[in-house]
This record gives sequence, structure tokens and C-alpha cells, in this order.
Amino acid sequence: MKTLHRLIKQNRIWVILSVFMTFLSIITQFVWTVNIGKLADSIVAREKVGIKFVITMLIILLIICTSLYLKDMVNRYTSERMAHRLRMDFVKKILYAKTTDEIGSHEAMSKAQNELMQASDYMSNVLFDIVGMFLSGLFALFYLIFENVLLTAIILLTMVPIVIFVNIISKKLVPLANASMDKKAVHNKVAYSLISNFDIVKIFGAKDFFKGRYEKELDDWARTESKKERISAVCNSLSGILSQVPLLVLFAVSAIFIWKGHMTIGKLIIFINMLSSLLRSMMNLPSWMVSIKNFLVHLTRADI
Repeated sequence: MKTLHRLIKQNRIWVILSVFMTFLSIITQFVWTVNIGKLADSIVAREKVGIKFVITMLIILLIICTSLYLKDMVNRYTSERMAHRLRMDFVKKILYAKTTDEIGSHEAMSKAQNELMQASDYMSNVLFDIVGMFLSGLFALFYLIFENVLLTAIILLTMVPIVIFVNIISKKLVPLANASMDKKAVHNKVAYSLISNFDIVKIFGAKDFFKGRYEKELDDWARTESKKERISAVCNSLSGILSQVPLLVLFAVSAIFIWKGHMTIGKLIIFINMLSSLLRSMMNLPSWMVSIKNFLVHLTRADI
């Protein structure tokens, strides 16, 4: 987390701008959803839809398109600045190392091929997308609680146990990710030793020794990586449950509310749209937790 905090601090102006553009995009889409709900209630009540309302909706749609474009552009630029800074810090540390023992050649090669590459790619392609979807889900949650706390509580009760379970099981990922990277560094060291001393290996006929050693280290890494991926698969498979159960609960409970006059069709449409934003976050929460834990491990290990 210290490394991520440092990168955010070094690019704080762009990070703040990215968060602002994300909120602007969320708010404009929320306004669109509310107006769609009003339109549905007007149609049910057989009320006339005026030209002023149509023009307003077109303006809102234009603002949504513009805000989404600007948000994506700013987010991509910010994330690439952070990834670039991480790469440059890595190179600077290698260039200014006082001795070769301070950063081993095999260690630098392994980190560049694995931890640095994965952390850099994650920041460039995934990090701000996850932040945007998380903020969208959080905003939707606050709206749903304000709009109908009882219905929201019923829906959340179906999701909380799954999220708690995922949080508990995903804690095993950090030590496994570290162990996997350690084992990968070891078999990279074997490969580097073989390449850098190939003439000596050939003279003394040590090819079979290095081959056996490399295969052993590779098998150890494969076993550790398999354990990590099994836990990841369990967490990710729960996304399907999180995406379906709350919607079934919503349709069952809201049908009763509409029949008793506690909710209109327009309110249901707004509720479904906002719940979709929340579900998109909740549904991906297991995989996010897995990927973020792996990202933080790679980021910490890449920061030599």
C-alpha cells in the first residue's frame, strides 16, 4: 500500500481529476435514470410528454457521452503516468545501485519479467476501471438506502454472507502470491545461471543437473500457483450467484410493493437501474478482491 500511496501522491492532481470525472459521469447517468423513471410514470398515467422534456433528455444524453469520453481519456492518462513512474523508479534503482550485490542480476531480471510487468499492466488497464465501478456501486447503494431502506436491506441480506465468505477465503491469496513469486524468482535464477555460465556448464557436462534443477523449481512454482488459482476460481465463481439472487428478490418484493401502492413502475425502473450499478460492483467484488490483492503483492515486490 505504501508504494501505491506514493504513486498516487506523485500524481495527485491527475488522480483528483480522474475521481472528479468519474463522479461527473455517475451523476449524469443518475439524472438520466431518474428522468426515464418519470417518463415511465407519465406513460402509465397517460400524460402528455412535452417537447421540453424530449430536448432535456437529448441534452442529458449528450452530456453523458461527453463525460464518459473525458473520464476514459483522463483515467487512461493518469494510470499510464503512474505505471510509467513505477517503471522509471525501477530503472533508476538499478542504474544507481552501488554494487552488483545490492540488486542481483537474476533478481532484477525476474522482477522485470514478472512483478513489474504485471503491476504496470494492471495500473494501465484495470485499476481506474475498478475504481469507477466501485464508486458507481457506492453511489447507487446510498441512493437505494435513501429511496427504500426496507427493500434495500432485504436485497443486501442476500449478498452480505457471500461477500464475507469471499473476504475470509481471499486472505489466503497474499501469502500464496508471495510464495509463487519467490519460487518463480528461484527458477529464473537457475535459468540465468545456466545462460551466463553456459560454456562452463558445457565443459563439465552439467546440462542434466541444471535441467533437473530447473524442472524441480518449475514444479514447485506450478503447485503453489495452482493453489492460488483454485482459490481465485472459487471467489470468481460466486459472481454468478451475486448477479442473479438480488434481482430475483427485487422482482418478488417490488411486485408486492407495487400491488399495495408503495411503489410506482417508474420507481421500480429507477430501482432496477441503480441496483444494476450496485450489482455490477457486488458481482465483481470477489474477482476484484483477488486481483487487487495480487496487484498489491506485485506492486510491493516490484518496488525495489
